[in-house]
Amino acid sequence: MIKDAIGQKIDYVFSSETSYNEHFHKYYPDSEHIVIDDPRKTVTISATDMRENIYDNWDKLPNCVRSYFTKKVVIIGTESSGKSTLTKQLAKFYNTNYVHEVGRDYCEKYSNQLTADMFDFIAMEHILLQRKKAEESNKVLFIDSEAVITQYYLDMYFDGKKSPLVEEISKIQKYDLAIFLEPDIKWVDDGLRFAGEEAVRQKNNVKLKQMFADKDIPFVSVSGSYQDRFNKSKKLVDKLFER
Repeated sequence: MIKDAIGQKIDYVFSSETSYNEHFHKYYPDSEHIVIDDPRKTVTISATDMRENIYDNWDKLPNCVRSYFTKKVVIIGTESSGKSTLTKQLAKFYNTNYVHEVGRDYCEKYSNQLTADMFDFIAMEHILLQRKKAEESNKVLFIDSEAVITQYYLDMYFDGKKSPLVEEISKIQKYDLAIFLEPDIKWVDDGLRFAGEEAVRQKNNVKLKQMFADKDIPFVSVSGSYQDRFNKSKKLVDKLFER
């Protein structure tokens, strides 16, 4: 197939192992086999060893492909459930990056002038920021909220309005783990929130869970104190890297 694709004489074939001599002599009899760094002094690991354990050999993985292997962990839940706090704690513990909640930026900037159309920009900026941060992360990237939550807030603020763009983003986003935080910690009034009554919190919690269920997006529910949430979440993240 390679010969057919090139369509002309192949002068040289390159590899990093002399053990391939017989293989290349068979398939490329008219080509010279050039061996590079057979003692592995420059690149100190084989592709086989790398494939068997990517994450323990992360420093030997080329930067240009690390984002493909970066685990993506999203923290979800209703307002004042501790998403931002946990996201930052986990990122600090694992010495890596996190993606903040872009929707909050818009709420702080526009306040009561926030429009329904802005939610498209929120979802787009958030997914693009995730891709950028994944290129710079250390094995795992933590993400505060995602497109389903953006749709949830759009529905809440604008009486059931839906965004086709946000819906499409919710279909293409992919996460290795979704941690759903239950609203069993004290509600904090930060000046932007308004659904603090216990009955309302529980109702919204059920609604958001149903939205994820409707899209067949699996998640793991985590509750308890801030310390409990961190400990439980850490165990879930560690499982992602078990051999």
